[in-house]
Amino acid sequence: MATDEMKWLGAPPEIPEAEIDHIETADVIVVGAGIAGVAAVRSAVEAGASVLLFEKCDGPQGRFGDFATLNCKTSAKWGRDNIDTEAVVRDLMRDSCFRVDQRILKTWADHCGEDFDWLLEACPEVPVLDHTTQPVPEGAKCWVQPRRMPSPEPFVHESEYLPCYQTTAWIRPTLVPVLKGNLEKAAAEGTLVSHYATRVLKLLREGGGRVEGLIAKDADGKYIKALARKGVVLATGDYSSNREMTHYYVPWTDGVSNFWIGNDHEGNPSNVGDGHKMGLWIGAKMQDGPHAPMIHHMGGAMGVDAFLQLNLNGERYMNEDCSGQQVENQLERQPQKTAWQFFDSAWKEQVPHMCPGHGSVCYALEDEDLKSGEINPAISAWDGYTTQGALDASVEKGQTVRADTIEELIDQVGLPREKALAEIARYNELARKGHDDDFGKRPDRLYPLEKGPFYAVKFEAGGMLVCMGGLESDREAHCFDTDRKPIPGLYVAGNVQGNRFAVEYSTTVPGLSHAMALTYGRIAGRNAALGV
Repeated sequence: MATDEMKWLGAPPEIPEAEIDHIETADVIVVGAGIAGVAAVRSAVEAGASVLLFEKCDGPQGRFGDFATLNCKTSAKWGRDNIDTEAVVRDLMRDSCFRVDQRILKTWADHCGEDFDWLLEACPEVPVLDHTTQPVPEGAKCWVQPRRMPSPEPFVHESEYLPCYQTTAWIRPTLVPVLKGNLEKAAAEGTLVSHYATRVLKLLREGGGRVEGLIAKDADGKYIKALARKGVVLATGDYSSNREMTHYYVPWTDGVSNFWIGNDHEGNPSNVGDGHKMGLWIGAKMQDGPHAPMIHHMGGAMGVDAFLQLNLNGERYMNEDCSGQQVENQLERQPQKTAWQFFDSAWKEQVPHMCPGHGSVCYALEDEDLKSGEINPAISAWDGYTTQGALDASVEKGQTVRADTIEELIDQVGLPREKALAEIARYNELARKGHDDDFGKRPDRLYPLEKGPFYAVKFEAGGMLVCMGGLESDREAHCFDTDRKPIPGLYVAGNVQGNRFAVEYSTTVPGLSHAMALTYGRIAGRNAALGV
Protein backbone atom coordinates (compact mmCIF):
# COMPACT_ATOMS: atom_id res chain seq x y z
CA MET A 1 0.00 0.00 0.00
CA ALA A 2 2.80 2.40 0.82
CA THR A 3 4.95 3.96 -1.89
CA ASP A 4 8.68 4.46 -1.43
CA GLU A 5 7.93 8.00 -0.30
CA MET A 6 5.33 6.73 2.16
CA LYS A 7 7.21 3.93 3.87
CA TRP A 8 5.96 5.36 7.16
CA LEU A 9 2.46 4.19 6.28
CA GLY A 10 3.21 0.49 6.28
CA ALA A 11 0.30 -1.95 6.19
CA PRO A 12 -2.41 -2.83 8.68
CA PRO A 13 -1.46 -5.72 10.98
CA GLU A 14 -2.91 -9.14 10.27
CA ILE A 15 -4.52 -10.52 13.42
CA PRO A 16 -6.05 -14.00 13.15
CA GLU A 17 -9.52 -14.33 14.61
CA ALA A 18 -8.25 -17.11 16.85
CA GLU A 19 -6.02 -14.59 18.67
CA ILE A 20 -8.92 -12.35 19.65
CA ASP A 21 -9.41 -12.61 23.41
CA HIS A 22 -12.95 -11.24 23.45
CA ILE A 23 -15.47 -9.11 21.60
CA GLU A 24 -17.22 -5.99 22.91
CA THR A 25 -20.09 -4.11 21.31
CA ALA A 26 -21.50 -0.62 21.77
CA ASP A 27 -23.40 1.97 19.78
CA VAL A 28 -20.36 4.23 19.42
CA ILE A 29 -16.62 3.69 19.73
CA VAL A 30 -14.33 6.64 20.44
CA VAL A 31 -10.58 6.33 19.87
CA GLY A 32 -8.56 8.83 21.88
CA ALA A 33 -9.21 10.66 25.14
CA GLY A 34 -7.93 14.15 24.44
CA ILE A 35 -10.25 17.15 24.18
CA ALA A 36 -11.96 15.89 21.03
CA GLY A 37 -12.35 12.34 22.29
CA VAL A 38 -13.69 13.36 25.70
CA ALA A 39 -16.19 15.70 24.05
CA ALA A 40 -17.24 12.92 21.67
CA VAL A 41 -17.77 10.49 24.56
CA ARG A 42 -19.94 12.85 26.58
CA SER A 43 -21.87 14.02 23.52
CA ALA A 44 -22.60 10.47 22.38
CA VAL A 45 -23.73 9.42 25.86
CA GLU A 46 -26.01 12.44 26.11
CA ALA A 47 -27.50 11.47 22.75
CA GLY A 48 -28.49 8.13 24.28
CA ALA A 49 -25.67 5.94 22.99
CA SER A 50 -23.59 3.32 24.74
CA VAL A 51 -19.90 4.08 24.26
CA LEU A 52 -16.57 2.25 24.24
CA LEU A 53 -13.55 4.53 24.78
CA PHE A 54 -10.05 3.41 23.81
CA GLU A 55 -6.95 5.37 24.87
CA LYS A 56 -3.38 4.09 24.64
CA CYS A 57 -2.21 6.35 27.48
CA ASP A 58 -3.03 5.74 31.14
CA GLY A 59 -5.68 8.45 31.27
CA PRO A 60 -7.17 11.42 29.42
CA GLN A 61 -4.63 13.65 27.70
CA GLY A 62 -4.40 17.43 27.81
CA ARG A 63 -1.81 20.12 28.31
CA PHE A 64 -2.08 23.89 27.76
CA GLY A 65 -5.65 25.01 28.15
CA ASP A 66 -6.19 27.95 25.77
CA PHE A 67 -9.64 28.01 24.16
CA ALA A 68 -10.90 30.49 21.57
CA THR A 69 -14.23 31.33 23.16
CA LEU A 70 -16.58 33.35 20.96
CA ASN A 71 -19.69 34.82 22.55
CA CYS A 72 -20.28 32.45 25.46
CA LYS A 73 -21.48 32.89 29.03
CA THR A 74 -17.91 32.72 30.25
CA SER A 75 -16.70 35.49 27.95
CA ALA A 76 -19.78 37.55 28.78
CA LYS A 77 -18.45 37.77 32.32
CA TRP A 78 -15.47 39.59 30.84
CA GLY A 79 -17.53 41.79 28.51
CA ARG A 80 -16.28 39.88 25.49
CA ASP A 81 -19.50 38.45 24.12
CA ASN A 82 -19.90 40.66 21.05
CA ILE A 83 -17.30 39.16 18.69
CA ASP A 84 -18.04 39.41 14.97
CA THR A 85 -17.84 35.74 14.02
CA GLU A 86 -18.04 36.49 10.30
CA ALA A 87 -14.94 38.67 10.58
CA VAL A 88 -13.14 35.93 12.50
CA VAL A 89 -13.89 33.39 9.78
CA ARG A 90 -12.77 35.79 7.05
CA ASP A 91 -9.46 36.36 8.83
CA LEU A 92 -8.92 32.63 9.35
CA MET A 93 -9.60 31.92 5.69
CA ARG A 94 -6.98 34.51 4.79
CA ASP A 95 -4.51 33.02 7.26
CA SER A 96 -4.88 29.59 5.63
CA CYS A 97 -4.63 30.96 2.07
CA PHE A 98 -8.17 29.66 1.41
CA ARG A 99 -6.98 26.04 1.56
CA VAL A 100 -9.51 24.99 4.22
CA ASP A 101 -13.27 24.45 4.31
CA GLN A 102 -15.00 27.69 5.25
CA ARG A 103 -18.08 25.74 6.35
CA ILE A 104 -16.00 23.98 8.99
CA LEU A 105 -14.73 27.30 10.31
CA LYS A 106 -18.20 28.86 10.32
CA THR A 107 -19.71 25.93 12.21
CA TRP A 108 -16.97 26.25 14.81
CA ALA A 109 -17.43 30.03 15.10
CA ASP A 110 -21.20 29.70 15.51
CA HIS A 111 -21.03 27.01 18.20
CA CYS A 112 -17.71 27.21 20.04
CA GLY A 113 -19.07 29.53 22.72
CA GLU A 114 -21.89 27.23 23.76
CA ASP A 115 -19.49 24.29 23.53
CA PHE A 116 -17.09 25.88 26.01
CA ASP A 117 -19.94 26.58 28.42
CA TRP A 118 -21.03 22.95 27.99
CA LEU A 119 -17.50 21.74 28.80
CA LEU A 120 -17.44 23.74 32.04
CA GLU A 121 -20.92 22.58 33.06
CA ALA A 122 -19.37 19.25 34.05
CA CYS A 123 -17.01 21.03 36.46
CA PRO A 124 -18.98 23.66 38.39
CA GLU A 125 -16.26 23.75 41.05
CA VAL A 126 -13.75 25.27 38.61
CA PRO A 127 -13.59 29.03 39.30
CA VAL A 128 -13.72 31.60 36.51
CA LEU A 129 -11.50 34.58 37.33
CA ASP A 130 -12.70 38.12 36.73
CA HIS A 131 -9.45 39.31 35.16
CA THR A 132 -6.02 38.02 34.25
CA THR A 133 -4.14 39.07 37.38
CA GLN A 134 -6.75 37.96 39.92
CA PRO A 135 -5.25 35.71 42.63
CA VAL A 136 -6.25 32.09 42.27
CA PRO A 137 -8.76 30.90 44.90
CA GLU A 138 -7.10 28.76 47.52
CA GLY A 139 -7.38 25.04 46.87
CA ALA A 140 -8.35 25.32 43.21
CA LYS A 141 -6.95 22.43 41.15
CA CYS A 142 -7.49 24.45 38.00
CA TRP A 143 -9.21 27.68 37.04
CA VAL A 144 -10.36 29.65 33.99
CA GLN A 145 -8.41 32.83 33.36
CA PRO A 146 -8.98 35.38 30.57
CA ARG A 147 -6.06 36.24 28.34
CA ARG A 148 -5.10 39.94 28.44
CA MET A 149 -8.06 41.12 30.49
CA PRO A 150 -8.56 44.03 30.58
CA SER A 151 -7.22 44.78 27.11
CA PRO A 152 -4.40 47.34 26.92
CA GLU A 153 -5.97 50.79 26.69
CA PRO A 154 -4.14 51.93 23.51
CA PHE A 155 -5.18 48.77 21.68
CA VAL A 156 -7.56 49.22 18.72
CA HIS A 157 -8.26 45.89 17.06
CA GLU A 158 -9.22 47.38 13.69
CA SER A 159 -5.92 49.24 13.38
CA GLU A 160 -3.78 46.10 13.53
CA TYR A 161 -2.14 44.72 10.41
CA LEU A 162 -2.25 41.27 12.03
CA PRO A 163 -5.25 41.47 14.38
CA CYS A 164 -5.56 39.15 17.34
CA TYR A 165 -9.06 38.71 18.74
CA GLN A 166 -9.17 39.10 22.51
CA THR A 167 -11.40 36.11 23.14
CA THR A 168 -9.18 33.50 24.74
CA ALA A 169 -10.05 31.64 27.94
CA TRP A 170 -7.21 29.76 29.56
CA ILE A 171 -7.80 26.71 31.73
CA ARG A 172 -4.77 26.71 34.02
CA PRO A 173 -2.47 25.09 34.93
CA THR A 174 -3.78 22.09 32.98
CA LEU A 175 -7.14 21.11 31.54
CA VAL A 176 -6.85 17.44 32.59
CA PRO A 177 -9.12 17.90 35.65
CA VAL A 178 -11.80 19.34 33.36
CA LEU A 179 -11.46 16.40 30.96
CA LYS A 180 -11.78 13.98 33.87
CA GLY A 181 -14.86 15.83 35.09
CA ASN A 182 -16.51 15.46 31.70
CA LEU A 183 -15.71 11.76 31.55
CA GLU A 184 -17.11 11.30 35.04
CA LYS A 185 -20.30 13.04 33.99
CA ALA A 186 -20.58 10.70 30.99
CA ALA A 187 -19.76 7.62 33.07
CA ALA A 188 -22.52 8.48 35.55
CA GLU A 189 -25.06 7.46 32.89
CA GLY A 190 -23.81 3.88 33.11
CA THR A 191 -23.33 3.41 29.38
CA LEU A 192 -19.59 4.12 29.09
CA VAL A 193 -16.81 1.52 29.21
CA SER A 194 -13.27 2.92 29.09
CA HIS A 195 -10.12 1.05 28.07
CA TYR A 196 -6.88 2.85 28.98
CA ALA A 197 -3.35 1.66 28.17
CA THR A 198 -4.99 0.01 25.18
CA ARG A 199 -3.71 0.67 21.67
CA VAL A 200 -6.08 0.54 18.70
CA LEU A 201 -4.32 -1.28 15.87
CA LYS A 202 -6.72 -1.13 12.94
CA LEU A 203 -10.24 -0.27 11.83
CA LEU A 204 -12.59 -2.91 10.48
CA ARG A 205 -14.10 -2.23 7.06
CA GLU A 206 -14.96 -4.78 4.41
CA GLY A 207 -15.35 -4.18 0.69
CA GLY A 208 -15.81 -0.44 0.85
CA GLY A 209 -18.74 -0.72 3.26
CA ARG A 210 -19.25 0.90 6.63
CA VAL A 211 -16.63 0.96 9.36
CA GLU A 212 -17.84 -1.75 11.70
CA GLY A 213 -15.36 -1.41 14.54
CA LEU A 214 -11.73 -2.02 15.38
CA ILE A 215 -9.15 -4.29 16.91
CA ALA A 216 -7.12 -3.15 19.91
CA LYS A 217 -4.39 -4.55 22.13
CA ASP A 218 -4.36 -3.98 25.88
CA ALA A 219 -1.39 -3.63 28.24
CA ASP A 220 -1.45 -7.39 28.90
CA GLY A 221 -1.08 -8.16 25.21
CA LYS A 222 -4.67 -9.33 24.76
CA TYR A 223 -6.51 -8.49 21.56
CA ILE A 224 -9.98 -6.97 21.76
CA LYS A 225 -12.41 -6.77 18.87
CA ALA A 226 -14.82 -3.88 19.37
CA LEU A 227 -17.91 -3.52 17.19
CA ALA A 228 -19.89 -0.31 16.75
CA ARG A 229 -23.57 -0.48 15.92
CA LYS A 230 -23.64 3.14 14.78
CA GLY A 231 -20.22 4.70 14.35
CA VAL A 232 -16.54 5.02 15.19
CA VAL A 233 -14.99 8.37 16.12
CA LEU A 234 -11.27 8.85 15.52
CA ALA A 235 -9.86 11.46 17.90
CA THR A 236 -6.27 10.25 17.94
CA GLY A 237 -4.37 13.53 17.80
CA ASP A 238 -1.66 14.72 15.46
CA TYR A 239 1.47 13.16 13.98
CA SER A 240 4.31 15.53 14.95
CA SER A 241 6.25 12.88 16.88
CA ASN A 242 6.38 10.71 13.75
CA ARG A 243 9.32 12.31 12.02
CA GLU A 244 8.90 10.21 8.87
CA MET A 245 5.41 11.64 8.49
CA THR A 246 6.49 15.20 9.20
CA HIS A 247 9.29 14.85 6.66
CA TYR A 248 6.78 13.66 4.09
CA TYR A 249 4.11 16.31 4.72
CA VAL A 250 6.06 19.26 6.15
CA PRO A 251 9.74 18.72 5.25
CA TRP A 252 10.59 22.30 6.20
CA THR A 253 10.22 21.25 9.85
CA ASP A 254 13.10 18.78 9.62
CA GLY A 255 15.41 19.50 12.54
CA VAL A 256 12.78 21.43 14.50
CA SER A 257 12.42 20.09 18.01
CA ASN A 258 9.10 18.63 19.05
CA PHE A 259 7.36 19.53 22.31
CA TRP A 260 5.10 16.82 23.63
CA ILE A 261 4.16 15.73 27.13
CA GLY A 262 1.78 12.85 26.42
CA ASN A 263 3.22 9.34 26.44
CA ASP A 264 1.54 5.99 26.10
CA HIS A 265 1.72 3.33 28.78
CA GLU A 266 5.05 2.16 27.38
CA GLY A 267 6.56 5.64 27.62
CA ASN A 268 6.49 6.44 23.91
CA PRO A 269 5.11 9.71 22.48
CA SER A 270 1.42 9.30 21.81
CA ASN A 271 1.06 11.68 18.85
CA VAL A 272 2.48 9.54 16.06
CA GLY A 273 -0.33 9.57 13.51
CA ASP A 274 -2.04 6.31 14.49
CA GLY A 275 -5.46 7.53 13.42
CA HIS A 276 -4.16 9.02 10.18
CA LYS A 277 -2.64 5.70 9.19
CA MET A 278 -5.67 3.65 10.21
CA GLY A 279 -7.85 5.93 8.12
CA LEU A 280 -5.56 5.71 5.10
CA TRP A 281 -5.49 1.92 5.37
CA ILE A 282 -9.25 1.71 4.86
CA GLY A 283 -9.34 4.20 1.99
CA ALA A 284 -9.65 7.61 3.64
CA LYS A 285 -8.09 10.62 1.97
CA MET A 286 -5.55 12.87 3.64
CA GLN A 287 -6.34 16.55 3.22
CA ASP A 288 -4.40 18.36 0.53
CA GLY A 289 -1.37 20.26 1.76
CA PRO A 290 0.48 22.15 2.78
CA HIS A 291 -0.23 21.03 6.33
CA ALA A 292 0.06 23.53 9.16
CA PRO A 293 2.77 23.08 11.80
CA MET A 294 2.14 24.86 15.09
CA ILE A 295 5.52 26.36 15.94
CA HIS A 296 5.15 29.25 18.33
CA HIS A 297 7.94 31.50 19.45
CA MET A 298 7.16 32.98 22.85
CA GLY A 299 10.28 35.15 23.05
CA GLY A 300 11.86 36.00 26.39
CA ALA A 301 11.45 38.58 29.12
CA MET A 302 9.54 40.84 26.73
CA GLY A 303 7.87 38.06 24.80
CA VAL A 304 7.97 38.68 21.06
CA ASP A 305 7.20 42.37 21.39
CA ALA A 306 7.95 44.57 18.38
CA PHE A 307 11.44 45.63 19.45
CA LEU A 308 14.38 45.65 17.07
CA GLN A 309 15.72 42.26 15.97
CA LEU A 310 19.09 41.60 14.36
CA ASN A 311 20.21 38.28 12.90
CA LEU A 312 23.69 36.82 13.40
CA ASN A 313 24.99 38.93 10.50
CA GLY A 314 24.01 42.00 12.50
CA GLU A 315 21.20 42.77 10.05
CA ARG A 316 17.61 43.73 10.66
CA TYR A 317 15.46 41.32 8.65
CA MET A 318 11.73 41.92 9.28
CA ASN A 319 8.93 44.10 10.53
CA GLU A 320 8.98 42.84 14.10
CA ASP A 321 5.35 43.77 14.77
CA CYS A 322 3.80 40.32 14.53
CA SER A 323 2.91 37.34 16.67
CA GLY A 324 5.11 34.46 17.74
CA GLN A 325 4.04 32.25 14.85
CA GLN A 326 5.21 34.81 12.26
CA VAL A 327 8.37 35.58 14.25
CA GLU A 328 9.22 31.89 14.12
CA ASN A 329 8.57 31.71 10.36
CA GLN A 330 11.10 34.49 9.74
CA LEU A 331 13.57 33.25 12.32
CA GLU A 332 13.80 29.86 10.62
CA ARG A 333 15.09 31.63 7.51
CA GLN A 334 17.97 33.37 9.27
CA PRO A 335 21.57 32.14 9.73
CA GLN A 336 21.55 29.34 12.32
CA LYS A 337 17.86 30.15 12.87
CA THR A 338 18.95 32.69 15.46
CA ALA A 339 18.50 36.40 16.14
CA TRP A 340 18.68 38.90 19.01
CA GLN A 341 15.89 41.15 20.28
CA PHE A 342 17.04 44.55 21.61
CA PHE A 343 15.32 47.02 23.94
CA ASP A 344 16.34 49.69 26.40
CA SER A 345 15.30 50.87 29.86
CA ALA A 346 12.26 52.74 28.54
CA TRP A 347 10.47 49.41 28.10
CA LYS A 348 7.89 50.18 30.80
CA GLU A 349 6.51 53.04 28.74
CA GLN A 350 6.68 51.03 25.52
CA VAL A 351 5.17 47.60 26.21
CA PRO A 352 1.61 48.89 26.80
CA HIS A 353 1.60 49.99 23.15
CA MET A 354 2.46 46.55 21.78
CA CYS A 355 -0.18 44.50 19.99
CA PRO A 356 -1.75 42.05 22.46
CA GLY A 357 -1.03 39.10 20.22
CA HIS A 358 0.21 35.59 20.82
CA GLY A 359 3.51 35.84 22.69
CA SER A 360 3.25 39.56 23.47
CA VAL A 361 4.01 41.33 26.72
CA CYS A 362 1.66 44.29 27.05
CA TYR A 363 1.60 45.10 30.77
CA ALA A 364 4.29 46.57 33.02
CA LEU A 365 3.82 46.03 36.74
CA GLU A 366 5.81 47.25 39.70
CA ASP A 367 7.41 44.57 41.82
CA GLU A 368 5.53 45.93 44.82
CA ASP A 369 2.26 45.12 43.03
CA LEU A 370 3.05 41.44 43.29
CA LYS A 371 3.22 41.72 47.08
CA SER A 372 -0.10 43.56 47.46
CA GLY A 373 -2.25 40.44 47.64
CA GLU A 374 -4.47 41.86 44.89
CA ILE A 375 -2.43 40.40 42.04
CA ASN A 376 -1.48 36.80 41.39
CA PRO A 377 2.19 36.73 42.44
CA ALA A 378 2.90 34.03 39.83
CA ILE A 379 1.93 36.32 36.93
CA SER A 380 4.65 36.36 34.26
CA ALA A 381 5.59 37.20 30.69
CA TRP A 382 3.72 34.04 29.72
CA ASP A 383 0.56 35.91 30.78
CA GLY A 384 1.65 39.12 29.05
CA TYR A 385 2.95 40.82 32.23
CA THR A 386 6.43 41.64 33.45
CA THR A 387 8.28 43.66 36.08
CA GLN A 388 11.78 45.02 36.55
CA GLY A 389 12.38 42.26 39.06
CA ALA A 390 11.43 39.62 36.51
CA LEU A 391 13.77 41.25 33.97
CA ASP A 392 16.60 41.34 36.51
CA ALA A 393 16.00 37.67 37.30
CA SER A 394 16.20 36.87 33.60
CA VAL A 395 19.57 38.62 33.46
CA GLU A 396 20.80 36.66 36.47
CA LYS A 397 19.76 33.39 34.83
CA GLY A 398 21.59 34.29 31.64
CA GLN A 399 18.39 34.47 29.62
CA THR A 400 18.81 38.21 29.00
CA VAL A 401 22.02 40.16 28.42
CA ARG A 402 22.42 43.65 29.96
CA ALA A 403 25.05 46.34 29.34
CA ASP A 404 25.45 50.02 30.09
CA THR A 405 26.21 50.93 26.47
CA ILE A 406 25.12 49.64 23.09
CA GLU A 407 28.73 48.93 22.16
CA GLU A 408 29.23 46.75 25.24
CA LEU A 409 25.97 44.94 24.54
CA ILE A 410 26.93 44.13 20.94
CA ASP A 411 30.29 42.84 22.10
CA GLN A 412 28.65 40.64 24.73
CA VAL A 413 26.19 39.02 22.31
CA GLY A 414 28.91 38.53 19.70
CA LEU A 415 27.40 40.18 16.63
CA PRO A 416 29.62 41.81 13.97
CA ARG A 417 30.33 45.10 15.74
CA GLU A 418 30.48 47.54 12.85
CA LYS A 419 27.45 46.11 11.03
CA ALA A 420 25.27 45.80 14.12
CA LEU A 421 26.05 49.31 15.34
CA ALA A 422 25.28 50.71 11.88
CA GLU A 423 21.93 48.86 11.83
CA ILE A 424 21.03 50.17 15.28
CA ALA A 425 21.98 53.70 14.25
CA ARG A 426 19.77 53.34 11.18
CA TYR A 427 16.88 52.01 13.30
CA ASN A 428 17.24 54.89 15.77
CA GLU A 429 17.20 57.36 12.87
CA LEU A 430 13.96 55.87 11.51
CA ALA A 431 12.39 55.83 14.96
CA ARG A 432 13.13 59.51 15.53
CA LYS A 433 11.87 60.27 12.04
CA GLY A 434 8.63 58.43 12.82
CA HIS A 435 8.61 56.33 9.67
CA ASP A 436 10.09 52.88 9.06
CA ASP A 437 11.39 53.24 5.50
CA ASP A 438 12.93 49.77 5.59
CA PHE A 439 10.16 47.46 6.84
CA GLY A 440 7.05 49.58 7.42
CA LYS A 441 6.64 49.12 11.16
CA ARG A 442 3.95 51.43 12.55
CA PRO A 443 5.42 54.55 14.23
CA ASP A 444 3.94 53.94 17.69
CA ARG A 445 5.98 50.70 17.96
CA LEU A 446 9.18 52.14 16.54
CA TYR A 447 11.31 52.95 19.58
CA PRO A 448 14.95 54.12 19.45
CA LEU A 449 17.55 52.44 21.61
CA GLU A 450 18.89 55.38 23.60
CA LYS A 451 18.23 54.97 27.33
CA GLY A 452 20.66 52.70 29.15
CA PRO A 453 21.12 50.17 30.44
CA PHE A 454 20.38 48.17 27.30
CA TYR A 455 19.10 44.63 26.97
CA ALA A 456 19.25 41.78 24.45
CA VAL A 457 17.41 38.44 24.32
CA LYS A 458 18.54 35.57 22.12
CA PHE A 459 15.83 34.11 19.88
CA GLU A 460 16.48 30.57 18.68
CA ALA A 461 14.19 28.30 16.69
CA GLY A 462 11.10 27.22 18.59
CA GLY A 463 9.59 23.78 18.87
CA MET A 464 6.63 22.18 17.14
CA LEU A 465 3.68 21.59 19.44
CA VAL A 466 1.50 19.78 16.91
CA CYS A 467 1.17 19.45 13.15
CA MET A 468 -2.27 20.34 11.87
CA GLY A 469 -3.16 18.09 8.98
CA GLY A 470 -5.75 15.35 8.93
CA LEU A 471 -8.16 13.15 7.08
CA GLU A 472 -10.57 14.79 4.64
CA SER A 473 -13.70 15.85 6.53
CA ASP A 474 -16.66 18.20 6.58
CA ARG A 475 -18.64 20.30 9.07
CA GLU A 476 -20.51 17.21 10.29
CA ALA A 477 -17.23 15.42 11.16
CA HIS A 478 -17.70 12.84 8.40
CA CYS A 479 -14.59 11.25 6.92
CA PHE A 480 -14.13 10.97 3.15
CA ASP A 481 -12.43 8.56 0.76
CA THR A 482 -10.18 9.43 -2.15
CA ASP A 483 -13.23 10.13 -4.33
CA ARG A 484 -14.44 12.53 -1.62
CA LYS A 485 -17.37 10.28 -0.78
CA PRO A 486 -18.31 9.78 2.89
CA ILE A 487 -17.01 6.62 4.56
CA PRO A 488 -20.06 5.20 6.34
CA GLY A 489 -19.67 4.86 10.09
CA LEU A 490 -16.44 6.87 10.43
CA TYR A 491 -16.15 10.29 12.06
CA VAL A 492 -13.08 12.42 12.86
CA ALA A 493 -12.39 15.16 15.38
CA GLY A 494 -9.36 16.97 16.78
CA ASN A 495 -6.00 16.92 15.05
CA VAL A 496 -6.82 13.84 12.98
CA GLN A 497 -9.59 15.88 11.31
CA GLY A 498 -8.55 17.62 8.12
CA ASN A 499 -9.73 20.74 6.27
CA ARG A 500 -9.49 22.97 9.37
CA PHE A 501 -5.94 24.36 9.09
CA ALA A 502 -3.49 24.76 6.23
CA VAL A 503 -0.13 26.40 5.50
CA GLU A 504 0.46 27.41 9.13
CA TYR A 505 -1.40 27.46 12.41
CA SER A 506 -3.23 30.74 12.88
CA THR A 507 -2.85 32.76 16.08
CA THR A 508 -5.48 35.27 14.98
CA VAL A 509 -7.73 33.61 17.56
CA PRO A 510 -5.40 32.04 20.17
CA GLY A 511 -6.71 28.73 21.44
CA LEU A 512 -8.30 27.82 18.13
CA SER A 513 -6.92 24.28 18.05
CA HIS A 514 -8.42 23.33 21.42
CA ALA A 515 -11.69 25.08 20.71
CA MET A 516 -12.12 23.40 17.35
CA ALA A 517 -11.31 19.99 18.86
CA LEU A 518 -14.03 20.60 21.43
CA THR A 519 -16.64 21.69 18.91
CA TYR A 520 -15.99 18.86 16.46
CA GLY A 521 -15.61 16.25 19.18
CA ARG A 522 -19.09 17.20 20.32
CA ILE A 523 -20.41 17.10 16.74
CA ALA A 524 -18.73 13.77 15.97
CA GLY A 525 -20.05 12.09 19.11
CA ARG A 526 -23.59 13.28 18.52
CA ASN A 527 -23.65 12.38 14.84
CA ALA A 528 -22.14 8.96 15.50
CA ALA A 529 -24.78 8.30 18.16
CA LEU A 530 -27.55 9.32 15.79
CA GLY A 531 -25.98 7.55 12.82
CA VAL A 532 -26.16 10.65 10.64
